[in-house]
Amino acid sequence: MGGMTMDTNNTEGTWFDFYIDNSDARISLKIRAIDAKEGILLTQKHACMGKKKRYKVKMIESRRFQDEFINCALEDFTGIVNEENKPLEVNFKNKRDIFNLPYTCKGKTIADFIIEKTASLAGLPQGPYPNVKVSQLISKMNQWRKSHG
Repeated sequence: MGGMTMDTNNTEGTWFDFYIDNSDARISLKIRAIDAKEGILLTQKHACMGKKKRYKVKMIESRRFQDEFINCALEDFTGIVNEENKPLEVNFKNKRDIFNLPYTCKGKTIADFIIEKTASLAGLPQGPYPNVKVSQLISKMNQWRKSHG
């Protein structure tokens, strides 16, 4: 993905193990916080003017927003192999594929797990944040930070 505004070179991520329900399999995910400043940059980058009824409103291009969130929040991963039984390369396409895998850990999808860990690392109150869109999470992060100085 070109034109990234977020610091994807940050190596301050934290490793978490995602144990797949009804299995002995485990995926390790290196997840980093997205702070309020990065959240605002991300929101502004993907905001566009749209129409809702008769009024123009600022909207978020959700697919691009989510893609950039995934690329930034999920730094690294292990425990997933390709058809030749070799570890998957860490790149954006594989990060997005992992984010969308249907596996669960204690009933949470990988997407929900990453969103919760990102929020927790950013200092937000502990979730759960089930079925929260990434753009809604960033909005909640910014609101919480404003109210807690």
